[in-house]
Amino acid sequence: MRRALVALLAAAIALAGCRKKSEEDILKERIDATPVHLWLATKIALDPVGGDEDTKAARKALRTVIAAAQTKDAGQLEIEPSDAAALALSLWKLRGLGKEAFARNSVSIPKPFLATLVTQKGELDELLDARTEHALLLIGLTVAKVHPKLAVPIPPEILLYEAWWTDPDKVSIATFGPIARAFKAYVYGTSELCDLAQKEADKIPADGDVFSADAIAHDAELLTGKEQKVVPSDTKDLGGLVSTLANGSTAVCYVQRKEPEKATKSLRRVLDTAEAQGLKGYGVDFLRGYVECADGDAKLGEKKLKAVIANKQASKRERESAEILLSRCGQKGAMAKALDRVALGSVIALLALDYLEHSGMVDAVLATKLSRSIVGVITAAGGSVEQGKTVVPSYDDAKKGVKGWFSK
Repeated sequence: MRRALVALLAAAIALAGCRKKSEEDILKERIDATPVHLWLATKIALDPVGGDEDTKAARKALRTVIAAAQTKDAGQLEIEPSDAAALALSLWKLRGLGKEAFARNSVSIPKPFLATLVTQKGELDELLDARTEHALLLIGLTVAKVHPKLAVPIPPEILLYEAWWTDPDKVSIATFGPIARAFKAYVYGTSELCDLAQKEADKIPADGDVFSADAIAHDAELLTGKEQKVVPSDTKDLGGLVSTLANGSTAVCYVQRKEPEKATKSLRRVLDTAEAQGLKGYGVDFLRGYVECADGDAKLGEKKLKAVIANKQASKRERESAEILLSRCGQKGAMAKALDRVALGSVIALLALDYLEHSGMVDAVLATKLSRSIVGVITAAGGSVEQGKTVVPSYDDAKKGVKGWFSK
C-alpha cells in the first residue's frame, strides 16, 4: 500500500513538473531582467527629491535631455556621444536600486515622476497617478519603438513591464483607457502571449465605438491647454485604430504560434471594425478573403482574394499569399496552414496606419509638453545606453547587461 502511495505521489510530482507554464508566469519571468532594472533606475533618478551622488548625476543628465526634448518635434532630438556615455555609466551604477524596486512589486514603486517634468507646482500629481503613468509610458514606449520618426530600440521586457502594471480601467484620463488596452494587447501579441492579448482585445467593442467626441475634446484640451475641435471622424478613426491594433496583433500572434484557427475570431473583429468605419481597400479584401475561405462563404472569399491578386497596390508577397489562399479556399485546415504571417501582419499594419493618418488628434497630442517629456525620457534612457555601451566597465556581466538593454 505504501509503495502504491509513493508511486502515485511521484507520478503527481512528475506531472506537476511537466505542467505547461501559464502566460502570466512566463510574463513575470521575462520582466525580472536587467533592462527593466535599468528602466526602474531611470525612474528613481528622476525623483526630484534626495538621492546619493550617482543618483543626482543621473538626474542631471536625464533632465538635460528631457528639457531639450520639450522644445523639439518628434524625431528631432539628438544626444551627444559624451552625454550618452555619462548617462550610461550613471544608470548602470543605479541598476541595483532598480532591481530592489522591482522586488518590492508595487504599482507605485518607483514613485510617479511625469508630473514633475511638466510642472513643479503639483497640480497634475493627482491626475498623473501611478496607474495613469504606467499607461502613458506603455503608449509612449510603444510609439517610440514603432514610429518611423523615433524608432528607439526599446527592449521587449520594458514594454511588458509597463503592460503588466497598466490597468486600463483605472486610468485617470478616460480617453487613454481604451488606447492603453489596445497597446497592452499589442505588446502581449508581439511577445507571443496570445491568450493575454486576447483577454484585452475581447474588452474592446468590435465596431470600434469606444470614444465620444466630448470625451476626446475634454482630454485633448486637458493635455494641450487649448480648446480642441473634435469631429465625428476623429472618434471613428481613433476607435478603428484601437480595435484594429488589439485584434490584429492578437491574430498575428496566434498565426505566429502556429494556432491559426484561433486567429479567425480576432480577424472577423478587425473586419467588423473596418466595415463599421467604411474602410475599403486590398487590406480589407485580403482579410475578408481569408476568413470567408477558411470558415464562411467560400464564393465571397474567392472574389475578395481575386481582387487582391489583381490589385497592383498590394505587394508581391501579399498577392502571392492571396494566390496560395485562393488555391485552398474552402479547405479549413489547409487555409490555416497557408496563411502567411508576414503578409497578414502587413495588411493589419496598413489598416492601423489608415486610421492613424486620418485622426486629426494624434499630432496635437504629440506636440504637448507631456508627450515631449515622455519622448525625452525614452530617448535619454534608450539612446544613451545604446550609444554609451562601450564606456561601461568591460566585465562579462556588464557587457551582457548593457547589450541586453538596447540591442534587441
